[in-house]
Amino acid sequence: MTYQQAKQIKDETGAFIMNGDLRFNLLIVPKSVHDMVAFFSNYEEDSYSDEDCIKYSSDSEYVPYAYISEESRYLLRSKS
Repeated sequence: MTYQQAKQIKDETGAFIMNGDLRFNLLIVPKSVHDMVAFFSNYEEDSYSDEDCIKYSSDSEYVPYAYISEESRYLLRSKS
C-alpha cells in the first residue's frame, strides 16, 4: 500500500494499541523485509516520525506495524 494508505489506517486506529499492560506503538514501515530491517536499524522511539519510513523504502510500499514500546519492554524484563 502507499504511504498515504498506511497513514490513513494509522490515523483511524490511533498511535498505539494496548494489550493488557503492554503498549505497542503503531508505526508505518517499509513493506520489504530488507527495507524494514534497514529502517529498524536506525529506529529511535523518542525521535520517530511517520515520514522517516519514506527514505528507507525502495519500492514505495508501506505497512502499519505494531512495535512494542520501550516502556513495555522494560516491564516484560522486570517480570522475568
